[in-house]
Amino acid sequence: MKDIVYPTNATMREKHFACRDLIERYLLIHNNVAEGFRNRLVLEPAPENPQEYKKKQEGGFIPEWVPEGLMVSDSPENNTLKAKFWTYYRESKAILKKLLAERNRLMENIRWANYTLEQWRAVSKLSIEEQDAIYHKLFVDKEIEEVKPTEATSHLLYELESLNLDDMGESKVADPPENLATYTEFDLNDHINRDMSEWLPYSGNPILVPVGAEDRIFITGVEKDGAIYNFFYTYVGAGGTRVIGRATSNDGRTLTKDGVNNPILEKGPPGKFDDNGITAATAWKEGTGAGCWRMLFTGINTLGAVAIGYATADNPEGPWTKQNSGNAVIEGGIAEWDEDDVETAGIMKVGSTYYCWYSKISVVRKTGLATSTDLINWTKDVNNPIFDSERFIANPFKYGGTYYLLIPHATNPPYYAEFELYRDSSPTFHVGDRTFVGIARTYASAGWDSYDIDAPYPLTDDIERDSYGASGNEMWCYYSGRTLAGDWSGGLLIESNIGNALSGRVQRVNFTDLGRDEDAWLYYDKGLGHFNGNFLHREKCYAIHVDSSGLAVVWMLANTVDDLKGIIDASEDSLSLSLADRFGLGYLRFELTECDGGATFSDLTNCGDFDTTYFVEIERDESVGLHGTLYAYICKDDYYHDGGTLEATISTVLHTNKKDFRDIYAVNTYNDSVALAISGWVDPFDLGETPARAGKNPFADLLGGGFI
Repeated sequence: MKDIVYPTNATMREKHFACRDLIERYLLIHNNVAEGFRNRLVLEPAPENPQEYKKKQEGGFIPEWVPEGLMVSDSPENNTLKAKFWTYYRESKAILKKLLAERNRLMENIRWANYTLEQWRAVSKLSIEEQDAIYHKLFVDKEIEEVKPTEATSHLLYELESLNLDDMGESKVADPPENLATYTEFDLNDHINRDMSEWLPYSGNPILVPVGAEDRIFITGVEKDGAIYNFFYTYVGAGGTRVIGRATSNDGRTLTKDGVNNPILEKGPPGKFDDNGITAATAWKEGTGAGCWRMLFTGINTLGAVAIGYATADNPEGPWTKQNSGNAVIEGGIAEWDEDDVETAGIMKVGSTYYCWYSKISVVRKTGLATSTDLINWTKDVNNPIFDSERFIANPFKYGGTYYLLIPHATNPPYYAEFELYRDSSPTFHVGDRTFVGIARTYASAGWDSYDIDAPYPLTDDIERDSYGASGNEMWCYYSGRTLAGDWSGGLLIESNIGNALSGRVQRVNFTDLGRDEDAWLYYDKGLGHFNGNFLHREKCYAIHVDSSGLAVVWMLANTVDDLKGIIDASEDSLSLSLADRFGLGYLRFELTECDGGATFSDLTNCGDFDTTYFVEIERDESVGLHGTLYAYICKDDYYHDGGTLEATISTVLHTNKKDFRDIYAVNTYNDSVALAISGWVDPFDLGETPARAGKNPFADLLGGGFI
């Protein structure tokens, strides 16, 4: 066969084994590609409603390999991946067809042991292991006990290897962080708690700050048009009046204010609903031509009443024209919960209907919903207010068929807010239908957003709020923050994996006043010998000063359940990384330690700062040294293997033998009976492990049936 080259003078039996070896090599390449494809698919939470769940399951969005509670997203990036995969699949199937044809040809020409053609065809349907048993029974060759078929070559395998998926981009779900909800906690003093992984702030924050006469910057709308990001923000201009400004950016992070056209929208004439100022504008582009730019904004009159108006423009810089004769389009009802107090929040379009969230901002803040098909005539939801108890400025969006909503919640009214995340199968988020996912962000412990946070705005491509090309298919959420002095600025949160950001997985473990005089830990028993050979674990960690010489273990492998000091005293084995406030000198110490039968070997660095997020990778490389070497790579901006800038590398050569471990600790104590404490968190806890997946053939459970 021209597609396969056999060694000269190879017997029929040798050719048969050689062809079988080629098929096995094909399957190895083939399954690796399938696994890589599957790992690149974006996952999202599965619907909790049984009927919706069944519909997604029947539609192929919940194959067996997907972790519980998640599903394959029907997202644009997934659709792109699937199209590329099917191109690969068709070409790959043609290659396999040729290999199987050659194998069948060989089998039909073998007549040993009086096997008929039908019998050999029956054999061909057996597993490789079952065929081996028959071959060794039938091919009694005392001189050659086992054939080594590795000499056969085929250009078909080179063709297969060339059909890669490298252009499909970075993996979206490979190596998902651990779900710490499944970990076992021992904590008598309640110093450990777990919650949803908070979204990370952009390192360049704040991205928009008041300058000169400006005051109180609020980013309330972002729309990318072509290559330009348009930011719409509120600020207090000359004369102390609130107006709407515009800024632009080429990357969504570095902003330039429009010094020519600002302010792009100002207060109305005397007697109008907005004659004392304009605030909280959300603008977007819909279609092309005249009036394709649209804006909902909040107007304040001289009596302090607040209502919502509507304006349009041909271009984002204006001029903007107020519609409805300059009158409000949404006002508070007389003697109703929203009387004289209606502020714009988020808006999205579902089909032909616009859903506008608005807030009551005085006294106890609440949030309601109104719908419209023309942006002028609005109908308020009969279930209003949808959110109460100091929840306000909600912003909706959609991902993979599920609706989400971010809403600030003032935990110490009227300040110190946190961003709550909800999901629903409907865009209405009625009580009883919606599901609370978790806290996406809280105010910072220090800095420009340490006193309050407000107005979360997830970046999407259009008013449907369901695609994310503008952010490179990441979660970008703009927001505003305030200092104690009252200075408001604009910032950005970035999560690289949208599915993980919205999953509500418990990925953060917090420790508060965790002392060296207590036993407390959070761990998972992965099973005997689970951590063997080389590995690369990742985590982000953060420490807050409490006491001089406070210490917490923020990563550990062991084969017994105890605190680190207890493991050392019991002459057990462990590998660990700890954070310590060393001797009150104002720096944070990272210490990497091996406990080898009670003997300890460690390396440390004093490079750390408190109140700082660190990206840490812990790697074991068993090819370095007699028994391997343990490394910790410490960065502030990103993980080292993802391009982060090293602050320090610490390492320790491992002793005695190459050890396997079963227990992984996300946090632990070192109980030497010293009453000194430390606080902080670890988030996320990523072991570089893909969830267990069912099915021998990745194609079979992925595509609903295999072809081999």
